[in-house]
Amino acid sequence: MTSDPVDQTITVAHIDPASSLPVTMDVTLQGVTDQQPHSVSIAFNGAPVGEMDFANQSNVTNTFAINNSLLQNGANTVTLTALDGDNDVNLVQSIALHYAHTYTADSDWLSATVSSGNTVRINGFSNGQIQVMDITNPLAITQLTGPVASDGSSFGITLACLLYTSRCV
Repeated sequence: MTSDPVDQTITVAHIDPASSLPVTMDVTLQGVTDQQPHSVSIAFNGAPVGEMDFANQSNVTNTFAINNSLLQNGANTVTLTALDGDNDVNLVQSIALHYAHTYTADSDWLSATVSSGNTVRINGFSNGQIQVMDITNPLAITQLTGPVASDGSSFGITLACLLYTSRCV
């Protein structure tokens, strides 16, 4: 990336509109030109969200708060623009967007956390052969079971997490 803006598209699905959790974005850049200060502006769906300032061939990660109203299901655009002249050359290593996701599977897969005492229904599976694993303790992974039912166009499973907070895949 240089002083010519670069757009990166991030596709988002199943935003939880009822969530009050913040939306954040981690951007990791690598400076290409040595002996050069770097300043990169970051915009999300056209709205400025911040700037990254670093030097030389550093590899840096910054986290930016994103206004929840800017996030949309489907394509979202992150625009990066180098601000320190023609020698301000950088590479985009990664962009990670963190947002509240509904309990709906994407391509038959979902990683989710469920608080103890809650019952949750996970929808969006293409068939009724659903397996849910509790990975809270990686040394004692267990399979969770619950009733599986079709809603007409997809399948879902209902789980009761009675004893502790579960991290499920």
